[in-house]
Amino acid sequence: MATAAKCTSVGRVQVAARKIKTKTEAYEAVANKFGKTSQAVQEWRKDAATTLGSARVREALELSRRLGELAGTIKRQVAAGTADDQYRDYLMHLEATYSKNSLERLAKSFKALPRKKQRLWG
Repeated sequence: MATAAKCTSVGRVQVAARKIKTKTEAYEAVANKFGKTSQAVQEWRKDAATTLGSARVREALELSRRLGELAGTIKRQVAAGTADDQYRDYLMHLEATYSKNSLERLAKSFKALPRKKQRLWG
């Protein structure tokens, strides 16, 4: 579940102020960070399936979906005051792992990779 960068604190847990509502918004946010077109990001499934195998891609997408649902459930529990410390800590982990800052670090690493046109050694 993608979230915008603006967050508010609730106790020790950050709860996203707004969600990215459409796949198009999510594609554009990722494409912008990676310096790619939205279309290139949208076509990642085909390329990933060719490289990694379609079963692995489906598995990763299913895991992402379930983690997003779990994060939503925990956020509702935090808002209601019924979440225990273990769930709050796990929500903090999920938000740190899948946050805007995490996306920016990943994009920076991606941009630093050598390209086909660049030589790998002197």
